[in-house]
Amino acid sequence: MPDVLASRPLRRSGLRVEHGRECHVLRDQAGSLALALNESALALWELCDGETTEEEMVAAVSEACKIPASQAARDVSEALERFTSLGLVDWQQPVGREASQ
Repeated sequence: MPDVLASRPLRRSGLRVEHGRECHVLRDQAGSLALALNESALALWELCDGETTEEEMVAAVSEACKIPASQAARDVSEALERFTSLGLVDWQQPVGREASQ
């Protein structure tokens, strides 16, 4: 996985989420990919906007799911690794002031 301190995940275009009662399904346009997402994975998916850092994602998931930050960090890391290995996210370098720090 890329250096998450220097880059941020961005959802790949052409993917859509179908919302269900108990889970959500992420699909590509060709229909060759279907990935079930629970509520926390869906929340994380929505944070893959190319601007949000992994640290910010951990804080958001910890708060939203009412879990310790250490557990959220593991969950976020595992989910981002899965999203990356499946080619669902591209990694963006930060731009502007943050990139030069």
